[in-house]
Amino acid sequence: MPNDEEAGYLMAKALIETLDQRSGELLALSGMRQTPSASLREQGLARALAEHPEVRLQQLVYGEWKRERAYEQTRTLLQRRPGIDLIWSANDEMAFGALQAVTEQGLVPGKDVSISGLNSSARVLQARIDGHINVLVAGHNSLGGWAMVMLYDYHAGYDFSQHGGKDQVAPVLQLINAAQARQLLKRLATPGFGIDFRHYSVAHQPGMKRYDFNLHALLD
Repeated sequence: MPNDEEAGYLMAKALIETLDQRSGELLALSGMRQTPSASLREQGLARALAEHPEVRLQQLVYGEWKRERAYEQTRTLLQRRPGIDLIWSANDEMAFGALQAVTEQGLVPGKDVSISGLNSSARVLQARIDGHINVLVAGHNSLGGWAMVMLYDYHAGYDFSQHGGKDQVAPVLQLINAAQARQLLKRLATPGFGIDFRHYSVAHQPGMKRYDFNLHALLD
């Protein structure tokens, strides 16, 4: 499983750091109500807000991971609650919906309103490079590759329950700056991502006690 709670926390903390003033108003766009990833990311948001009482959560709505729904919600809330400084979005599609609503209001992303997103799509990575998305967390698309490493090892006789447990949370989600977004774009266009997966396999690294799955392999 990815570190969804930490991802929500990291996005919120980074958004808050973009504030020029000491206080701010935040709008949150979560995913599908009561789904694990959405709930965990919301918990991370709540943890960050508890550390920053000077930032007020104006409203949390459920965009259901959809761009159009998030666009309609953000447009309505910007009209109803002028003065929103930050938009925390739990994925990239909702972030793009928020971005559309913000620009249609004549506001400048990164200057008037800072927007976060989460994903590793080429489009959102480019948006991070261009500064349209101000805060980006990426990396959960790497979970498929790491799962294949565990299955390979299991087939070779190395039970992952003995190397980190049956249920593992991999810290694959992390903040991505513009330079890292460029690097990740190059990696995603490279066959096999340019990674020698044997370095992460217990079958090939028998001295390894537990798996060390993270995004650094794609950013080095």
